[in-house]
Amino acid sequence: MRARTAAERVACPVCGTASVRVHSRYVRRLADSAFRGCPALIDLRVRRFRCAQQDCAQATFAEQVDGLTFRHGRRGAGMQAVLDRVAVMAAGRAGSHLGQVLAAKVSRSTLLRLIRRLKGPERVTPRVLGVDEFAPRKGHIGAETGFCTGQRNR
Repeated sequence: MRARTAAERVACPVCGTASVRVHSRYVRRLADSAFRGCPALIDLRVRRFRCAQQDCAQATFAEQVDGLTFRHGRRGAGMQAVLDRVAVMAAGRAGSHLGQVLAAKVSRSTLLRLIRRLKGPERVTPRVLGVDEFAPRKGHIGAETGFCTGQRNR
């Protein structure tokens, strides 16, 4: 599939200034979710813009399509979401084989990298922390230390 963007102005990702000055154009090939078992490739013609702000640290930048592309990405957002789920469910070799069934050629190391990239659950700092030291057996010297949150609904 071939596509191109139609926006006249694109905002700089660093300073937010809208720019119309085109630096160059290039074709970006994105792998997207398979359609009826066939891999879907999108040849997206994107433009690289010059930032209109003279003192901006970002001299040039490429336009991004919301919901489809992200910086340095070679996969569409749909394919990325599918691979994130595959990586969490069946990482490694099993996930790689499942990816091939879904027409997404991906290695086991890539799936493991995707898992490391995902954000885990948010950690909550306890307000009350209990510390308990106890001997593993009666009469033994040395102690084990246990921590527990001291919050209870009583």
